[in-house]
Amino acid sequence: MRSAISSRKNSSRVARKYGNSDCRSRHRNRQLLPATILAMNWPLFGIVFFAVGAVAAFAVWLIRRLHPENDADWPVAEGTIQSLATVYGGRGNPPLDVGNFSYVVNDDYYAGIVRISRSFSTHGASPEDLVNQKIQVRYNPRKPEKYSVVEDEVGGFLIDQYDGSFADE
Repeated sequence: MRSAISSRKNSSRVARKYGNSDCRSRHRNRQLLPATILAMNWPLFGIVFFAVGAVAAFAVWLIRRLHPENDADWPVAEGTIQSLATVYGGRGNPPLDVGNFSYVVNDDYYAGIVRISRSFSTHGASPEDLVNQKIQVRYNPRKPEKYSVVEDEVGGFLIDQYDGSFADE
């Protein structure tokens, strides 16, 4: 009984302090305040978000412009297809033939993977016929482990860059 009386006294003190007979409604309004601010200022948040994105995109563009990584300007090395494998991408994705190749830059060996696709001139050739075939590889002179494969037809097969995806483009 005594605790009920003291809690009524406390609640009346809070009500007098805030000028409100129900202090719980005051608390509920305080919880809605951030949502109300967000709802009222969503255009401002959109503008700020757009501005930050635009600045980030400009920074990326500027960095790429100052440090070109245009693989068309990279030196060319001769690569050799060492082995073949088939990559399975799961349901709905056809299996891809890929070739593991190596190339040499300044007496250091580097490796990569190319995608192998059949072309109109493949006829009865097998992808295994590509082992030990030579391909043209462009490499980054500052980071020779970064490479780009020049799309070419070798032994009746199209050889091009393998980006790790399973879709046959």
